[in-house]
Amino acid sequence: MAEIRKVGTPSVSSVLTLAANRIVGARAGEDIAAADACYIDGAGQVQRSRGAAPGPAADVRGFAATAASRGDPVTLVFDVTLRCAEQLPPDTSLYLSAVVPGGLADAPSPGGSSAVAFTVDATRIHVLQS
Repeated sequence: MAEIRKVGTPSVSSVLTLAANRIVGARAGEDIAAADACYIDGAGQVQRSRGAAPGPAADVRGFAATAASRGDPVTLVFDVTLRCAEQLPPDTSLYLSAVVPGGLADAPSPGGSSAVAFTVDATRIHVLQS
């Protein structure tokens, strides 16, 4: 399994992000980097998703549109394209990482057995919810 390494400052590259493809207003329960896969915990805080084991933390409700510090508001996006890497193989399914919180890998993990993104080209991924 190979981890997908972010390069530069990840950004939404979709021309249009529909209101239905955003979750706005929740606060970060921890520091979150742009393009981190995230879930919303029982207290309503955004946390980085973790694929090490099945359960609520392995859910992906969206990907952080920008970085946020603990306590700051976070915008999660899904069904959009993000520019966030380089040298990605074309048309590859991506799964929640079992190693890197909020990260993606090219193979399923115990908690991330369903694809939550796929590569569009060498630098972009299209992100989904789980």
